Parts: sequence; C-alpha cells; structure tokens
Amino acid sequence: MKLTIEIDFTNEEGKLLSRILKSEDKNVLETKCSAIAKAATEEYKAMILGKKVFTRGKDMLEFRLFSLINHYFEGRIPSEQEICALFQIRIAEAKGLVNAITSKYQYELERTVAKTLADILATATEDGSNFKFALRSAFLKDEINRLITNVNPQLTLLERVTTSGGEFTLKNSSYLALKKYVDELIN
Repeated sequence: MKLTIEIDFTNEEGKLLSRILKSEDKNVLETKCSAIAKAATEEYKAMILGKKVFTRGKDMLEFRLFSLINHYFEGRIPSEQEICALFQIRIAEAKGLVNAITSKYQYELERTVAKTLADILATATEDGSNFKFALRSAFLKDEINRLITNVNPQLTLLERVTTSGGEFTLKNSSYLALKKYVDELIN
C-alpha cells in the first residue's frame, strides 16, 4: 500500500527539524521525514494487527528505535548522540536504549550490527602495526571489544587515541580477526 501524507511545519519548526536531522536540503529533509514516517507506520501497523501491543512505555521506545534502525538509519546502528537528537533523551538513556534493543532484538539485529561494524572497519587506515578509525558510539566500542574477546581472548582490545575525542586504534591481528568474523556474519 502506498501512502502519501502532508505535514505542515511553522518556519521555526522547519528550521529546528532541519538542524536536528542535519539537512538544509529540502529534498533530503523530505526523504528523511518519509523514512521516519515509514517507521512510525510500521509501529502502528504492528500495534493494530496485535503483533506488538505494549504495556510499558520503554517497550514502545525500544520498538520505535528498532523500526527507525530499519527505515531511517537504513540498517545501521546509530550513535547514542543520534538517538538523543531524535528521542530527546540524555546520553546515558540512549546508551541504555541501544543496549536494550540489541539484546531484545539480538537475532533480528545481528547482521545490522555486523554491517555497521564492517562499515566502520572499512574506514580504518593502517598505521604501522595498528589500524586507526573514528568511532562515535559507546555501544559499538563495547561490541567491538566483546567480539574480539569472543574470537580470541588473547587479542588486544581497542585503544583510544589520547589526543582525539573519537579515534581508536586496533592492533593488526585484532583488526584482521574482527574483520574476518564480521564478514562471515554478513555473508
């Protein structure tokens, strides 16, 4: 079923929405809003069909984030900052929310988490015996370390670059083992 909706914004609401969704381009903003609307419609469809009837607000927020990951974030795990911007919550709450959904929907999100990690690892640059990459998510940092430990507990975990806010290094052996593991999950 194809639905077309029209939503009116005041000039101030439009400016704020553009800032929150990080887009000044009207077409990009419409695309982003359409993805959010699709996620919301999925949520209502599941409720109306009795597939997801929530008794707690937290369950509803978790399913909402799950739907947004599938539609708005295009199948990637968002950073806690991105979650804060959409849900109007503190960073600690965002971290709890992403931890909750990746546990509750772990099998549905397993490939999504792996794909997100693969995308991050693809941006890494080799620097001698290390790979360096940017990481803005505490959940993904923890997930990388968890997976490295699962693959081989003797491998070295992520290390933060002390002169940077969001750069990390990973020893070549850890990087290659993690990349192989993540690629196997995706394929």
